[in-house]
Amino acid sequence: MGIIRDFLQRAAIDAEADGMAEQFVRHVSVAHSANRSRIDKELPVLLARARGFHRKTRLGTYGTSRLATRLQEGLITAGYSTELAKDIAKRIAVTLATDPNAKSA
Repeated sequence: MGIIRDFLQRAAIDAEADGMAEQFVRHVSVAHSANRSRIDKELPVLLARARGFHRKTRLGTYGTSRLATRLQEGLITAGYSTELAKDIAKRIAVTLATDPNAKSA
C-alpha cells in the first residue's frame, strides 16, 4: 500500500510543479525574463502556491526537493536561464523548509 501512496504523491508533486512552471510562463514570458520587476511580482504568487501545497500535502524533505527540482527543470525546458531557474527553485525550497506553519510528514 505504501508504494501506491508514494507513487501517487510523486505524481501530485510533479503535477503541482508543472502547474507552477506553466503559471510562471504565462505571467513572465521568456522574452521578459530579464525584467526583474516582473519576476519580483510573480515570485510571491509562486511562493504562496508552494506554501499552500506544502501545507496541504505535508511534504517532507524529499517532497520539497522534488517540487523545487521539477519546477527548475520545467523553467529551463521553457527557455529560461539556468541561473534564474535555480534561483527560483532555491527560493521555493528555502521558503518551504523554513515554513513554521507546515506540518512535516
